[in-house]
Amino acid sequence: MSDNRDLERRILKALQRHQAGKHNKRRWIFSIIAGLFVTIVFSKCQTNSPRYQQTSQRNKTNYSSFNFPRSFCGDKSAGGIGTWYPVYIDYSESNLRQIRQLYCCDAAYDPSINKIIVGSFYNPSKANQFVALLKSKNFRTAYLGYGHRITISRTTNFNNCR
Repeated sequence: MSDNRDLERRILKALQRHQAGKHNKRRWIFSIIAGLFVTIVFSKCQTNSPRYQQTSQRNKTNYSSFNFPRSFCGDKSAGGIGTWYPVYIDYSESNLRQIRQLYCCDAAYDPSINKIIVGSFYNPSKANQFVALLKSKNFRTAYLGYGHRITISRTTNFNNCR
């Protein structure tokens, strides 16, 4: 990708040198067309690259295929230091009851911020997808919190659902 950016910079410098000369209509039109061409080619190269496709495939999480309610919502931890992105919804007794019964048994009320913590994720993209799912299920106040770098122990496999 850095090779592409380097090539793009060299092309843009050549265009600038070309434009620095006598400005006439043909050179101006050429510069616009060349600039559009460079932009289109590099955007196609980036989105068609195998690395981009693997990343976008890996980041797609189909929460509708999960069997809800889940013991916990969010990523499992291997332990150690990591940045976690919490997903919140506004607190109400009704919201807490619904989330716990229908989706995430370990959802917890945080009285210091008056919010329900529904789950936490390492990957902010995955967390945003979960926020979108919650919003589609009429939890319109769902949002992604700021990342917090914390040390955490390994996630154990236990069932929070009763």
